[in-house]
Amino acid sequence: MSRLFVFVLVLLAACTADQAPSDADNRTEESSGIVVSAQTDRTVAALDETIRFTLRATCPPHIQLHLPEVGDLIAGLRIVDFGETGPSQIDNRLVFEKWFDLRADLSGAYIIPSMTVRAVDHDVTREIETPQIFIKVGAHSAYFDNATMQDIIDIKAPVVLPRDLKPFILGSAIAIALIVSALFVWLYLRKRRAAVTAALKPAHVLAYEQLEQLESEGLVEKGIVHEYYFQLSDIFRHYLQNRFAISAVEQTTQELLRSITGLSDMSVAVKNHTRGFLLHADLVKFAKYRPEKAVIQHSRQQVHDIIDQTRQEPQVIEHQLPEDSMHGGIRQ
Repeated sequence: MSRLFVFVLVLLAACTADQAPSDADNRTEESSGIVVSAQTDRTVAALDETIRFTLRATCPPHIQLHLPEVGDLIAGLRIVDFGETGPSQIDNRLVFEKWFDLRADLSGAYIIPSMTVRAVDHDVTREIETPQIFIKVGAHSAYFDNATMQDIIDIKAPVVLPRDLKPFILGSAIAIALIVSALFVWLYLRKRRAAVTAALKPAHVLAYEQLEQLESEGLVEKGIVHEYYFQLSDIFRHYLQNRFAISAVEQTTQELLRSITGLSDMSVAVKNHTRGFLLHADLVKFAKYRPEKAVIQHSRQQVHDIIDQTRQEPQVIEHQLPEDSMHGGIRQ
């Protein structure tokens, strides 16, 4: 009987050991009580749907947590809004949270990369990694199925109008045609003027002049940071277009980054700086982010440095004078 009792105790201990929780599932450090999580409210979305990504961390009050700058790590997805809370104290624990509303401009698969959270406990620093998140974006909503189609009530038959709308329709069509034609002419003339200007001056000279004009307007000193970044980004895109013959002005940021990746006469370091500036400028232009003055000065200097490192001096063609002219042009 005693042997049977001992056997049962050993069997229960083995089962309990096999069911121990795994730290890798929730990225928890049990020794320090730090819990880090990264999640999205959906992994399948349509182009017109917003995806919310949330990075959350909790720890005891004596530990200092440092959450990463998530905006520089997310590529391919456009940040339309963001915010953060904390540290707030819940049940004698500090809670930190950052959230980002994301949208995709193109259908396809996207990856939110692993994030690194640093925790400082006295003189010991730990780094906790979050798992990657895979997101699929399609042209149509994942929730638009046959059941939804059955809920749609069919439209009624058109009502015959007592008035003759042919003159109105014809006039509207002519007006629209004239507006579209005028728009095409304006775009053509604008591109032609830009091409002539670029041909007259090297790309870096034109960019330097535009940057000086922008600084003379004093937008940063007046607190008009949003408009300043729009103009700074536009000047930089025109420089890239004039210097490397790519459609930098009309492309989205992700399309432009793909075009820059294929440039053979731009170093990897300059490509990384270009990518960092374009993504940072998008945060200011579209995500309501207001940088500090030191960050603005860094962006301004970053644009100058990229232009300095990629500038192309015009080639000077030296014409060799005839030998007779070198001796005064006198032939005996």
